[in-house]
Amino acid sequence: MPIKHAGFYALRKAKKNALRNSRVIVGLKRLEKKVRAVKVTEMGKDTISMISQAFDKAVHAGAIHVNKARRKKSRLMKALLVKK
Repeated sequence: MPIKHAGFYALRKAKKNALRNSRVIVGLKRLEKKVRAVKVTEMGKDTISMISQAFDKAVHAGAIHVNKARRKKSRLMKALLVKK
């Protein structure tokens, strides 16, 4: 438990942020699984832009690190190119 009074507010904020971040991360994992399972013929430019947009939003929200988002996007694009 926090000792200072402000620590209680910080703890409450940390819990709220952790909950939000976990929701974002779970959503990204679901999206990644969905993309890896879909056939290439069904993939379009809109899906690719949707993937990159989702990762960029997660970075902007502070849920994941910039380099992790770049690495994930790169590997997904590479996986899509290999499927062809």
